[in-house]
This record gives sequence, C-alpha cells and structure tokens, in this order.
Amino acid sequence: LSQLEREKSQAIEDRHEKTLQIASASHDVYQPLFTMRAALTSMKDRVEDKLAIEEIDSAINYAESILKETIVSSREELNEPRSLVPLGMVFNELFTRNFRIARKKGIKLRFSPTSLYMNGSKTIILRILGNLLKNALTYTEQGKVLCGVRRRTHSIEIQILDQGPGINEIDMERIMSPFERGKEQLDDGEGFG
Repeated sequence: LSQLEREKSQAIEDRHEKTLQIASASHDVYQPLFTMRAALTSMKDRVEDKLAIEEIDSAINYAESILKETIVSSREELNEPRSLVPLGMVFNELFTRNFRIARKKGIKLRFSPTSLYMNGSKTIILRILGNLLKNALTYTEQGKVLCGVRRRTHSIEIQILDQGPGINEIDMERIMSPFERGKEQLDDGEGFG
C-alpha cells in the first residue's frame, strides 16, 4: 500500500509540474500573438485586401481564446483544492451535457445511480470522464452507453461502457502516448494529448 501511495503522490506531483509547464508555454505563445495583432492593426489602413485582414484577425482571436482558456484552466487546476467529490453529482452534470448528443444519434445514455464519493479535483474528474464519454458517444453508432461506478477492495472503478468498435489490442499501448489515436478515428482530432 505504501508503494501505491508513493506512486500516487509522484503522479500528483508530475501532473502539477506538467500543468505549470502548460501554463508557462501558453503564456509564452501569447506574446508573439500580441505582436502579430499589433502589426495587423497598423496594416489595416494600408492593405486593400480587407477580407484577408479579417481572416488573419479571426485566426488570431481564435488562437488567443484557446490560450486564455488553457491558462485559466491550468490556474484553476493548480488552485483547486482536492476534496470529496460526489460522483452522483458528477454523473448528473455529465448527463446534462451529453443527453442531447446521445438522443440525436439514437443512443440510449444511462448513468447508474451512486452515492459514492471520490477524492480529487472536480474539474479534473469532469474533464477526464467528459472526454471518455464524448469518445463513447462518438464511436457508438447504435445501442447504448452506460456510466457507472463499482466498489473494489480498496478503491472504486468508474466505468463507461459502450457498443462502439473498441480499441485494437495492437493500438492499446501506442495510443497512451501524447497525441496518438486509434486507427478508427472519425474526425480530425489530435488524440489524447
């Protein structure tokens, strides 16, 4: 058990360090965008192709919004205290966010009721489970998606079960690397990253 506690502590420390790196990198990328915006503003009156200026301005706005969201999210993750998070509340929020998508595809979305709690960050738990649920809904063409939690000897196990194609055994280890995806991708996303 002490080995598991050390590994968990190391994982938390590693995540904290990675979050700091992401926030720092996002801030660093923001600086050249600021310079580009200043140059674009000075060019607006001199360039005849106003549509090109608008397209560049729109692209800069989009990049800035992504970076702002990343910085804010990183700050929240670093500052959010770990607490006991009621999984029933998490499941309710995930259902509310996803039931229209499931209904539109004709997929039955179910969450097993639970009174269990999980020690962690609500933001991170919602993000992880939300990503897994999105994948389940994306890759399930028909049938159902079930979310639930099981008690284990010294832990709990959250499960998201779907009727999608699954992940090929050959791809299983590879897709755990940043920005990798399985062979059956349906969109142009960039993987788990």
